Amino acid sequence: MNYRNGLKNLTALLSLVAFTQVSCSKDNEGTPINNPLIGNNIAGTKSENIGGESSGGGQLVRDANNPWFVINTKTVSYCVEFDSQNFSKLTWAPEKLIEKAVSFWKAEFEANKPNGQEETGVASQKFVQEQCQDSTDVRFQFGVLHPNQKQYFKDPIQFVSSAVRTSYDPITLKGKGFVYISPDSGPLRFQSEKPDQKTWEIGNSGAVYKILKHELGHVFGIPPYGKVSK
Repeated sequence: MNYRNGLKNLTALLSLVAFTQVSCSKDNEGTPINNPLIGNNIAGTKSENIGGESSGGGQLVRDANNPWFVINTKTVSYCVEFDSQNFSKLTWAPEKLIEKAVSFWKAEFEANKPNGQEETGVASQKFVQEQCQDSTDVRFQFGVLHPNQKQYFKDPIQFVSSAVRTSYDPITLKGKGFVYISPDSGPLRFQSEKPDQKTWEIGNSGAVYKILKHELGHVFGIPPYGKVSK
């Protein structure tokens, strides 16, 4: 079945941008725009290099901002890779932060249904953790970046985080990829004015949680917009 015909061509979901802006105005944790914990105040990082989204898999331009999963996908598999040597130990386990961030977006979409949400089922999926394998839908990578993934970044140390969709099926409207958060030490550490600071130890994992929420926003179809205030 071609789900595109039944879902009014998901370019209509660009209306989610307006939804996100409304959400942020009510809750500063919605996305790191104008968020004092994100951007230049994370150890002097370049704000424009937070929350970037890359896409691949030979997709059509019209599919670029589509969510990775819609109503025909009931379960999303995910796995966690954590560089314990170069990524500071978190107050909350990574799995708990991911679960909390997913729950945040589920609640936001439920409470502020944008046009087409009931029909498309964005953020309605059950996220199930598994061991990382080729078939895994989303890899959450804390400080881990594999050699074949570096092609998506001109220079990894210029990025604090990114959601990268590596493939997309235009028939089932299902994507696959990874969410990367840079470590706060080691060769992949993001550039900052305080290179010796263990950034992710600050604030009881709050900054990492906010970044996860931001990147999951891209997974759920919210494209990047604007710039973080400097």
